[in-house]
Amino acid sequence: TLSQVRGLGRMERLGVISQTTQRADFLGSAVRILAPKVGELRVFNTICGATSRRQEAVRALSKRVDGIIVIGGRNSANTAKLMEIARSGQKDVLWIEHAGELDGRWCAGKARIGLAAGASTPDWLVEDVKRTIEKTKGARGMEGYDGRDGA
Repeated sequence: TLSQVRGLGRMERLGVISQTTQRADFLGSAVRILAPKVGELRVFNTICGATSRRQEAVRALSKRVDGIIVIGGRNSANTAKLMEIARSGQKDVLWIEHAGELDGRWCAGKARIGLAAGASTPDWLVEDVKRTIEKTKGARGMEGYDGRDGA
């Protein structure tokens, strides 16, 4: 956490390596906190470019919709980060692993629903969730970022 980073004392040398699924803004904040405390600071940004783009897309999506459904495994660090980002910009967020977990009541009253999916979530699973929502709400009001590069 950033509070842990703030709590670190002065150091002569330090290397920082980020987890590939870490939020880029967190890494930047941590480095800004550390820089004045460290004589020689080396940062190895191993954040995946596709992960960063996916996170930015979810951040933007959360501002345009009434709710977001994040699709992906509950043991996925990537999907957990997408969920965290979606929650930071959107109060109504649902994390599901498959369409069978979708409750039609969650969709009620939402004019626009966004979809996001973790990097390892198969396309067919995203399409299955989309079809389920369309059956519940009709095809209107769907917006999505499916978690893939170039999407």
